[in-house]
Amino acid sequence: MKGVLKFNTDGAVCGSFGTVEIGGCLRNDSSKLFLYFSMYEGYLDASSVECLEVKEALCLFNSSHWKGLFELVIEVIVSWWSSGFKIPPILLKFLSPISLLV
Repeated sequence: MKGVLKFNTDGAVCGSFGTVEIGGCLRNDSSKLFLYFSMYEGYLDASSVECLEVKEALCLFNSSHWKGLFELVIEVIVSWWSSGFKIPPILLKFLSPISLLV
Protein backbone atom coordinates (compact mmCIF):
# COMPACT_ATOMS: atom_id res chain seq x y z
CA MET A 1 0.00 0.00 0.00
CA LYS A 2 1.29 3.43 -0.95
CA GLY A 3 1.65 6.15 1.63
CA VAL A 4 0.15 9.59 1.15
CA LEU A 5 1.93 12.93 0.94
CA LYS A 6 0.05 16.21 1.19
CA PHE A 7 1.03 19.53 -0.38
CA ASN A 8 -0.32 22.61 1.39
CA THR A 9 0.01 25.60 -0.91
CA ASP A 10 -0.59 29.31 -0.58
CA GLY A 11 -0.02 32.40 -2.62
CA ALA A 12 -0.27 36.15 -2.43
CA VAL A 13 -0.76 38.90 -4.96
CA CYS A 14 -0.42 42.62 -4.39
CA GLY A 15 -3.81 44.04 -5.39
CA SER A 16 -6.02 42.56 -8.11
CA PHE A 17 -3.07 42.51 -10.53
CA GLY A 18 0.44 42.73 -9.18
CA THR A 19 3.49 40.93 -7.94
CA VAL A 20 2.87 37.30 -7.02
CA GLU A 21 4.59 34.97 -4.59
CA ILE A 22 3.63 31.34 -4.08
CA GLY A 23 4.78 28.66 -1.71
CA GLY A 24 3.98 25.28 -0.27
CA CYS A 25 5.15 22.41 1.86
CA LEU A 26 4.98 18.65 1.30
CA ARG A 27 4.40 16.52 4.42
CA ASN A 28 3.48 12.96 5.26
CA ASP A 29 0.69 11.85 7.62
CA SER A 30 3.06 12.23 10.58
CA SER A 31 3.72 15.88 9.62
CA LYS A 32 7.31 15.11 8.59
CA LEU A 33 8.45 17.80 6.16
CA PHE A 34 9.64 16.35 2.85
CA LEU A 35 9.92 19.49 0.73
CA TYR A 36 9.02 23.16 0.67
CA PHE A 37 9.09 25.88 -1.94
CA SER A 38 8.71 29.62 -2.09
CA MET A 39 9.08 31.69 -5.22
CA TYR A 40 8.41 35.01 -6.87
CA GLU A 41 6.30 34.59 -10.02
CA GLY A 42 6.20 38.06 -11.56
CA TYR A 43 2.95 39.91 -12.28
CA LEU A 44 -0.42 38.15 -12.49
CA ASP A 45 -4.06 38.67 -11.68
CA ALA A 46 -5.31 37.48 -8.30
CA SER A 47 -7.47 34.64 -9.66
CA SER A 48 -4.51 32.93 -11.36
CA VAL A 49 -2.48 32.41 -8.19
CA GLU A 50 -4.22 29.18 -7.08
CA CYS A 51 -3.65 27.49 -10.43
CA LEU A 52 0.00 28.49 -10.36
CA GLU A 53 0.39 26.96 -6.89
CA VAL A 54 -1.10 23.64 -8.01
CA LYS A 55 1.00 23.58 -11.18
CA GLU A 56 4.22 24.12 -9.23
CA ALA A 57 3.31 21.50 -6.61
CA LEU A 58 2.58 18.92 -9.35
CA CYS A 59 5.80 19.71 -11.21
CA LEU A 60 7.87 19.30 -8.04
CA PHE A 61 6.16 16.05 -7.05
CA ASN A 62 6.31 14.57 -10.56
CA SER A 63 10.04 15.24 -10.78
CA SER A 64 10.77 13.78 -7.33
CA HIS A 65 11.70 10.22 -6.38
CA TRP A 66 8.54 10.11 -4.21
CA LYS A 67 6.25 10.00 -7.27
CA GLY A 68 6.10 6.20 -7.49
CA LEU A 69 6.17 5.64 -3.75
CA PHE A 70 3.36 7.90 -2.53
CA GLU A 71 -0.04 9.17 -3.55
CA LEU A 72 -0.40 12.94 -3.60
CA VAL A 73 -3.04 15.21 -2.07
CA ILE A 74 -2.90 18.94 -2.79
CA GLU A 75 -4.68 21.33 -0.45
CA VAL A 76 -5.33 24.80 -1.80
CA ILE A 77 -7.86 27.48 -0.89
CA VAL A 78 -9.61 28.52 -4.08
CA SER A 79 -11.17 31.95 -3.79
CA TRP A 80 -13.06 31.83 -7.10
CA TRP A 81 -14.55 28.34 -6.57
CA SER A 82 -17.55 29.58 -4.61
CA SER A 83 -18.79 31.70 -7.53
CA GLY A 84 -21.16 29.04 -8.89
CA PHE A 85 -18.34 26.60 -9.77
CA LYS A 86 -17.57 28.51 -12.97
CA ILE A 87 -13.91 28.70 -13.89
CA PRO A 88 -12.90 32.26 -14.75
CA PRO A 89 -11.89 32.32 -18.45
CA ILE A 90 -8.46 33.76 -17.68
CA LEU A 91 -7.61 30.60 -15.69
CA LEU A 92 -8.07 28.26 -18.65
CA LYS A 93 -4.52 29.07 -19.81
CA PHE A 94 -3.23 27.64 -16.51
CA LEU A 95 -5.54 24.63 -16.33
CA SER A 96 -4.50 23.05 -19.63
CA PRO A 97 -0.84 22.55 -18.57
CA ILE A 98 -1.98 21.28 -15.15
CA SER A 99 -4.16 18.59 -16.73
CA LEU A 100 -1.06 17.24 -18.49
CA LEU A 101 0.73 16.81 -15.15
CA VAL A 102 -1.97 14.75 -13.45
